Amino acid sequence: IQEESGTLPLNPCASFQWGSVIDFEIILSQGSCAVSGCTDPNASNYNPSAVIDDGSCVYGNPQDCIGAIPLCLDFFDEEDSYIGIGDVANEFSEDNSCISENFTSNDVEVNSVWYTFTTPTNGNLAFTITPKDLDDDYDWIVFDITAPRSCETMFNDGPVCCNFSGDDGPTGANSQGTGCDEGGGGSPFCGAIPVDSGHTYVICINNWSASTNGYTIDFSESTANVYADYIDIKKDESCETDSIRLDVLYNGAIFGNIQYLWSPGSQVYDSIGKFTYTKPIKEDSILMNVQMNNGPCIFKDSVYLKPSKIRANFGWGFEDAQFSNEVNFIDSSQNANKLTWIYGDDSNNDITASNFNPTHRYQEPGYYNVTQIAENLELDCIDSITIAIYMGIPNIFTPNGDGINDFFVAKGIAKNSSFTVFNRWGKRVYYIEDEYDGTWDGADLPDGIYHYVIVEPGSKGVAYKGWLHINR
Repeated sequence: IQEESGTLPLNPCASFQWGSVIDFEIILSQGSCAVSGCTDPNASNYNPSAVIDDGSCVYGNPQDCIGAIPLCLDFFDEEDSYIGIGDVANEFSEDNSCISENFTSNDVEVNSVWYTFTTPTNGNLAFTITPKDLDDDYDWIVFDITAPRSCETMFNDGPVCCNFSGDDGPTGANSQGTGCDEGGGGSPFCGAIPVDSGHTYVICINNWSASTNGYTIDFSESTANVYADYIDIKKDESCETDSIRLDVLYNGAIFGNIQYLWSPGSQVYDSIGKFTYTKPIKEDSILMNVQMNNGPCIFKDSVYLKPSKIRANFGWGFEDAQFSNEVNFIDSSQNANKLTWIYGDDSNNDITASNFNPTHRYQEPGYYNVTQIAENLELDCIDSITIAIYMGIPNIFTPNGDGINDFFVAKGIAKNSSFTVFNRWGKRVYYIEDEYDGTWDGADLPDGIYHYVIVEPGSKGVAYKGWLHINR
């Protein structure tokens, strides 16, 4: 029962007060409330279910496992060594490791710092810790904290490998070392450490000498990366538009907030690794670059963009201005790697992936619809165009001896062809057998319209036929 009225806020997930209430019940029939919390994967209290960042993120101390520094380079340079320990003391035990307690502080961690990495592939982890002052002594221990293991359980889980050698100078793990549990009197180098794809590891480095001179860590001898050192760009090209969709593929560790920078063109930042290139690509190719900012880590990749549209087109012509029964087709398609020619007569289609400028021989004058089918087999794109061409022998000539258009010419006709001329009533008025070379001066025939038939040697019938006009 409600004593005074109030207004229910639009967001029922928010806290509110609704008058003075003795008793009431609110039922949400549908929907859900967005989870608030820390949305930064690099924070120690990261909540993967949270969609609203409430500002509660807590970032761990790098001298504790939970605040370990992410490694995203083959070579790491620590300018100043750490002094002291973190907020969590003795995160591992001397009982199940080669590291002994400091006889002064009784701590297994001595001026320690933690690093973390996730291996994208199986292989062997090899590294060298080189003090900048070779008189300094560093020790190290490696843990696998892949779930269900964690920073909290590694005290009991024990390490993957450790080295507590009392020697000064470089230490680490490599193919020349042996064993993986070197105590105070052991070698400064253990054997290479087998690691598994997708596993997350931490390294604790103890600065036994309490030096502030720094050191370097070199992972270049590893056969398994200590980080996902690559990103791949996936191209989603369309045959129908000028747009090319680009996606960044990355399966490595998340070291912090993710941001992408695409170039050239406007500097477009994108937090989800997707970008659409919308300008028409008229050049042979365009180099597209992307930079992925992954917390403190930077990854880069590039890809060439080529025109994704395919266009069928061609021209045609004879060898010269005179008629020839052979036509040269000149390809002007765009972005095709296979052409099919349909010449419009009874010949077979011409399919080619190499000779894009074929020559075709027609048997009769007339109009022909020639089709070019252009394909790009890689993009699975296809386009076609049909152009009407006219194959005709010039049929008007003026055999008057002035040196201009004095002959009826049919270039390209085979030598030793037969040539027959009929008048308009079908009477044969001129005939030459097996000696016609493609030219004729009209003989002594009077002006007028005539029909002709040309038969080439070896042909089974009429090769060419049409009409001509003698106009002296």
